[in-house]
Amino acid sequence: MLTIDIAKKLGDSIVSSKEYIRFKEAEEKYKNDWDSRELVKKFRKTQKMVDATAGDSDIVVELRHELTELFIELEKNDVVKDLNEALNELLLFRQNIYDKIEESINIDAEALALNEGNSVKKGCGGCKKGCPHKK
Repeated sequence: MLTIDIAKKLGDSIVSSKEYIRFKEAEEKYKNDWDSRELVKKFRKTQKMVDATAGDSDIVVELRHELTELFIELEKNDVVKDLNEALNELLLFRQNIYDKIEESINIDAEALALNEGNSVKKGCGGCKKGCPHKK
């Protein structure tokens, strides 16, 4: 069996895992909950406004206060909380898998340093079409 075939099989196995299934269920519940989605949108919009505003003017203080209130609302929202917990569990599960794979792959630090600055960036996906690293 080719390595790429094993990777595909691993991907299929991950999609069948309880972590992935729980995440997809929580994601669907969130997508169907208009109030939760609107709360997240409002939080993100306010967060962008705070980030774009400098200083301690009354407007900035009010925006920060609003952002804090929205954050408290988000923490109390069961749909958002469930989605966030499910996502964190899935990401931890995925990271544990990556760690197990990496345990078997030993690349000397000196050899790795030869490629510094030219390597695939984290989250890049291997310099696929359209990646800014692809020349």
